[in-house]
Amino acid sequence: MAVFNNIGVLYIEEKDNVKAKESFFKAYEIAKKINDKSEIAAHGINLALVLNKMGKLDDAQHYIEEAMPLLKDIPNLLLLAKTAKAENLFLRNQPQQAEELALTILTQIDNLSLLHERATVNDKINILLLLSQIYEKQQKFDEAKKYALLTVSAQKNIEARTDIYDHLANLYSKTGEFHKAMTYKD
Repeated sequence: MAVFNNIGVLYIEEKDNVKAKESFFKAYEIAKKINDKSEIAAHGINLALVLNKMGKLDDAQHYIEEAMPLLKDIPNLLLLAKTAKAENLFLRNQPQQAEELALTILTQIDNLSLLHERATVNDKINILLLLSQIYEKQQKFDEAKKYALLTVSAQKNIEARTDIYDHLANLYSKTGEFHKAMTYKD
């Protein structure tokens, strides 16, 4: 189960969502066979996140709804499930509901002891980037830039910053700040 999950993570890093989904689904099936509720939920959330990326929003929602009740005692995974739900709402063109949930998640992440609850910096970066995308869609470009810039300061890995820099370049070009857009493209 762990091996399939880790392989799925590698496929996500390679941006191969189809193979990531297959690997996460295999981990999910094993968790179902052994009836391990926390593993069912964890692998279901991984599936939901990749299904969101693939545009399979109804399938993603199914796994989110299955997982959330199973995660009441696992705060870091519950926040990840809520993040998947916020992303799903955003992709369903419900930016107001997505924004409300994402702001709640951000507060909860900030209140968790990141080390104690094993919430990762990447979880915070994902929610900050989602908030930036929500504000971009609402044409609140100053807010969008604010949250995007927060992701840059939180992400220490330069390779992982490329998506963030692309997003910032896009935001600055939409507001006519082409010099800053070019700087982030560079």
